[in-house]
Amino acid sequence: MGGRSCPPKEQPGDMNALVESERLLLRRPEEGDQEVMERVFCDPTMMHYLGGPWTAVKVGEALHEWRADWGVDNRWNGTLLRKDTGEAVGTAGLTADTVPGEPGMELSWFVLPGHQRQGLATEITRELLHLAFDGLGAARVVAETHPENPASKRVLEKLAFERLGERQHRYDYLPGFGTQVLWALTRRGWEPHRLPPYSNSVRAMWSAYLGSLGEGPTTTGRTFTAWHFGDNEQDARDLAALVKAGRKRATASAHWAYEAQEPLPAVGDYSVIVDWQGEAQCIIQTTSVAIVPFKQVTARFARTEGEGDRSLGYWRRVHWASFTRELQAIGKCPTEEMPVVCETFEVVFGAEGGSWM
Repeated sequence: MGGRSCPPKEQPGDMNALVESERLLLRRPEEGDQEVMERVFCDPTMMHYLGGPWTAVKVGEALHEWRADWGVDNRWNGTLLRKDTGEAVGTAGLTADTVPGEPGMELSWFVLPGHQRQGLATEITRELLHLAFDGLGAARVVAETHPENPASKRVLEKLAFERLGERQHRYDYLPGFGTQVLWALTRRGWEPHRLPPYSNSVRAMWSAYLGSLGEGPTTTGRTFTAWHFGDNEQDARDLAALVKAGRKRATASAHWAYEAQEPLPAVGDYSVIVDWQGEAQCIIQTTSVAIVPFKQVTARFARTEGEGDRSLGYWRRVHWASFTRELQAIGKCPTEEMPVVCETFEVVFGAEGGSWM
């Protein structure tokens, strides 16, 4: 009953909103976005590496094009907003096959000066990479930077892009951008660095936990998965509550299901426990993992798992029923000899009575 299950992936509810991060929202440009686009493209400092500022007329033409092309042939250039204030802080986007001679989706971003040096560029580009690889099925993402632009170089290096070298190409709308550094990231290169597209509350809780350690999402070496207990809403809610209350410190899963679906847990793994809707409840860290036959699970482990009356009889009854439902999906039936993954853990963040918001 207490085994792991992955939460449903978050689905966008508004096609005008392309991606969302902890602090930012990237949406379709609106007619009123001329002002923020002028602050980006008419500013000599912002356009220093791209040949100088545009005219307001040119910005208006670009705004009209971005609005008309939104989502057409995988062209997504949008306006970047801070979620806490609604303030427009720049632009960002993905466009398919727009770098001459280089297949893949092109990544671009501009963050206004008052909002730079806060990690916003890395934050939104990471979400755009999730969209490209996980949502749009891209095999490759590319970007171009000016050879003397260190800030853009740092963003791409953080996200595991490979520097492919300098190239020469003339863009009519960027007259000073005749020499570019080409960067590329493949799906395989991205995989070790990605975070799954979890709900905002999961990302917020993970960021808060990292902050309590003096770390951040782009500086930590720690990773996590998010999942809920059980295969129904009530179990997911009730068992998460037992964990937060300190009563439940173990979980058991059918090993055969792991073989068919995902890697086994390991000591030191972090997990964000969520409810049935995918909302974060707490963070646990695995302290031990053992694989034993169902018939050899001990009364001590049953008590540590903390469910029902905490007896071995209760544990066997509810887990036999749960494993029966789970294994049916992969064409197996439970047996007394079937291997069970017995995992213990400790709560490291979000225990009952604590506050992290």
